[in-house]
Amino acid sequence: MGRHILGTNQTVALAQMDDAVCSESGHPLNTNAGEIFKYRKIRDKKTFALAQLPDAYRLVPTQGRGNVHEFSRMCEHVKLLAEHATADEIVGVLGKMPFDQQLDLMGASSWESFCVSWLIMEQSFIPTGLSTGRTLKAFDIVGRNRLSGKRIVAQCKKDPHPVSIEEDFVRSLAPDDEGYYFAYGGCAEGPSGPGIRVIDGLNAREWAETENGKLFQRLFLGDRAGA
Repeated sequence: MGRHILGTNQTVALAQMDDAVCSESGHPLNTNAGEIFKYRKIRDKKTFALAQLPDAYRLVPTQGRGNVHEFSRMCEHVKLLAEHATADEIVGVLGKMPFDQQLDLMGASSWESFCVSWLIMEQSFIPTGLSTGRTLKAFDIVGRNRLSGKRIVAQCKKDPHPVSIEEDFVRSLAPDDEGYYFAYGGCAEGPSGPGIRVIDGLNAREWAETENGKLFQRLFLGDRAGA
C-alpha cells in the first residue's frame, strides 16, 4: 500500500506481493561488493482517488512509515479497499452500514473529528487557535461558545472500554468552562468535577437520529451514499 501525489490528485494504491523472490545479475541495485539485490514482484494493482473516498481514508497512508507495517486502527478501512474495486462501491457499503458500525470503524483521529463536529453543531463551538488532538496535556479540544463566549474544553477517548476521567482534566477546568469528555466506551466513574458532561458511544448513536446527526452522516460520507 502506498500514497501517490500526482499533481493535485492524491491516490492510495494497493497491490499483492508474489511469494517468489527474484534477483538479476545485472540489476542496477546490486552492490559493487557482489551483493545481489532481491525483490518480489507485485500484482493486482489498483488505485483509489482520496477525494472520492470518505475523509477518514486520508489517515490510511500515514499509519505505517516503515517497510513492514500491520494495520490495526485502520484495518477495516484497508479491508474495504482490498475487497472493492471503486470508491463508489466503498461509499455505498459504508452508507448501508448502521451508524453504530460506522462509529466502531472510526479510529482515534476520526473520533476527535466527530467530537469537534458535535460541538460545532450542538454547542456553537468555535476553535480558537489550537490544533485538535495536539493542544494541551489535559485537553484535545479547546475553543469558545460563539453565543455565550464561554471557553469549551474537551477530551476524546476512543477506547472500547470504560475509562476514568483524568484528574489533570478536572483540575484544568476554570469555574465558567464548559467541559466535555467524549469517552466512546463510557466512563468507569462518574464525572469527578463540576461542569463536565460525558458523551459516550450510546449518546453518539442517539444523536445520529436527530436532524443534526443525520446531516453529519451525510457529510461524513461525502453526501454520496444516498443518505
